[in-house]
Amino acid sequence: MEVSADDAERYDCCKTPLDLLKNPLTFPVAKNLIARNRLTKAPMMEELATYNPKIVEKCGLPTELLFHMTQKFCAGGCGMIVTGCIESTDGLVANPGDALIAKAIDSPERRQLFQQYAKCANGSLIIGQIIHPGQRSTRLVDQKYVPYDMNKLTTTEIRQVIEQHVYGARYLYEAGFHGVELNASLSFALGQMVDASQNVRTDVYGGCLENRTRIILEIIKNIRDSINDDANFIVGLKLSSPNFEEGFREREFADFCAKLDESKLDYVVVAGGHYQYLQRITKLGDLSRCRETFYQQFAEMARHFLKNVRVIRCGGFVTAEQIHEVLEKKWADAVGIGRALAAEPDYITSDLANKLLNGVVLSAKQSIIPDNEFMKRKEAAGTQLWQIATGKKLLDLTDPKHVEIFEQELKKHEEHKKERKNTDDYGYMKLQL
Repeated sequence: MEVSADDAERYDCCKTPLDLLKNPLTFPVAKNLIARNRLTKAPMMEELATYNPKIVEKCGLPTELLFHMTQKFCAGGCGMIVTGCIESTDGLVANPGDALIAKAIDSPERRQLFQQYAKCANGSLIIGQIIHPGQRSTRLVDQKYVPYDMNKLTTTEIRQVIEQHVYGARYLYEAGFHGVELNASLSFALGQMVDASQNVRTDVYGGCLENRTRIILEIIKNIRDSINDDANFIVGLKLSSPNFEEGFREREFADFCAKLDESKLDYVVVAGGHYQYLQRITKLGDLSRCRETFYQQFAEMARHFLKNVRVIRCGGFVTAEQIHEVLEKKWADAVGIGRALAAEPDYITSDLANKLLNGVVLSAKQSIIPDNEFMKRKEAAGTQLWQIATGKKLLDLTDPKHVEIFEQELKKHEEHKKERKNTDDYGYMKLQL
């Protein structure tokens, strides 16, 4: 066992070769762009852009807080940084504080701020994650839930969703981003379309997997046609295994992967499970065991059927040993890390990514919040993102005193958000320790 100064706070990990983590990552279409290593900062919901319900045009602008947080991540060791949610919709967001790109609210100020956002890259590739919030939609003007259902859209309205994604990708390209990641997971619009349990359409966008994924392939094609600079702009796609579990047919998925290989796509992110759970899968409950088993099978099939497109595994990586195994066995070309990085950004040029790459530590800090308390862990990471952005003392999830304070304040924060007394107080809990 390799021992570090804070070994008791970290996941167990044997001494592991690091050469595969350090290898550059090239892309099949964007040939002029190279990620400096195989570690990717996975997207997290940041909610650090502006929000003003009285002036929609002032919503979703990138802020100094967002720049500061992104600069800290980019100054670390990851080869590629994927942003949080950037919506390309008019008047709808997943969360107040998400960044926004839409024709109706475009302005010189917004373009200038997105250009400044792109300049945070500092040696990393910076990829903007474009989403349509779909069933997670809330209205900007009052934060009220909107039952946005892709099943009820006309073909013309589907075309508008496609155009919104294309507009967002071109906007990012013109701002100086290195690429775009389309999010087809969960109950976001594209996630609903690919999911047989959510998509009940009876036209060319519903039914078999070929039809349910048609919108994705059309978006990719239209992005490439619109930008017309393939070698200098990355197009990625995030898929989540739960969206494919209902009615899954291996042959259909193989055909879909073949079309992705032909579509000028650079990479696919495979999410939906936790790699660390696989070693103790027999100890999980029936539902969790089924979900994690399918995630593993789905990830393996994606790797097998995708011949040209790079595969990035995301979910639950906490040790260098896990990452090395995935790369060595060619289960993926790179890995994505999210919350573990949020817990250790304060090294600036020696954050968790750099420390892993240089062998200073071999694993992430182990939070004392149980793994099955997902929402609490998500809220904790969101609070850490705000602390990173503002330069505040960081919540240490290995410290019982910190966790106790966090849990007490979180209850107050959740009650406050339910009351919605102050629309200026949006985003995650702003905890000052």
